[in-house]
Amino acid sequence: MPLVPGPEIPGAQLSGGVYPNGIDTTYWWEYGPTTAYGQQTPLALAGSGTARVSVGATIGGLAAGTAYHYRLVAISPDGTTAGADATFATTGNPASPGGPLPPISRTLAVAITSGSVQLDGAINPPAKSTTWWFEYGPSGAYGSESIRQTMSGLGARPVNVRLFGLAASTTFHYRLELQTQSGLYVGPDATFTTKAIVRARPAGLTLSTATVAQPRSIAISASGRLETSLPGACNGIVEVAIARGADILSLRSVPLRADCTWSERVTLGRGRVGHRVSVLAHFIGNATLAPLAARRTVVSIP
Repeated sequence: MPLVPGPEIPGAQLSGGVYPNGIDTTYWWEYGPTTAYGQQTPLALAGSGTARVSVGATIGGLAAGTAYHYRLVAISPDGTTAGADATFATTGNPASPGGPLPPISRTLAVAITSGSVQLDGAINPPAKSTTWWFEYGPSGAYGSESIRQTMSGLGARPVNVRLFGLAASTTFHYRLELQTQSGLYVGPDATFTTKAIVRARPAGLTLSTATVAQPRSIAISASGRLETSLPGACNGIVEVAIARGADILSLRSVPLRADCTWSERVTLGRGRVGHRVSVLAHFIGNATLAPLAARRTVVSIP
């Protein structure tokens, strides 16, 4: 899957070529001020043909008067291939404090919770009509984007979106993108990490037992209630174990009922239980409630 990077065109218009070799192939451009790159264009499809496919991208949010490295990268079921490093230089003088802002000058993640975040950005529209959005996802391939919005007029201004339904305790990549009639502007990659879910702790778990003796078996009943005041929180599993010393004779997963009660009945042979067993009940927790340490009671066998 050879790559043929083409010459750069002033204005950061990148061009090159991909040979899919009859296999579905995806490509992107990596670029940045060093050979570590650090930024990349959105993934695009080169198809599955056998001829060279000419590809290109317009990148923005660059600093004036600055040298940039770039390369073309393609991936297919055969593997990943990176083209040779090349360079271009933007025109103008390097930015100075108080000078004009680039099209994308800042992004920031704020108000981070276990399932949501607000992404802020600063845009200096490069055209009278500019569409903008944020890409985001659990890797540098992103995979999701916010609703695209269009602004009119020139002049730097802030933008922001609120994202919901994110996985807790997860690091997400994001970047701001602009689209105008003249091309696509891609901001730098950044990350944020959602917070862990903080679960409430139940007030307690009650445990009651009863036995019914038969000539050759013993039926042990265990029941109780999860003590919580949170509505709709009574779901999940109570693990019920019956043990003789260090030996577990029975281990059951018992679902909580909607009214927070639970119950289970276990029948064991008399030869297994002896004269005394322990009954342990342990709530394993759910999305709302934290787990509880096991409750234990000793049952004498009649």
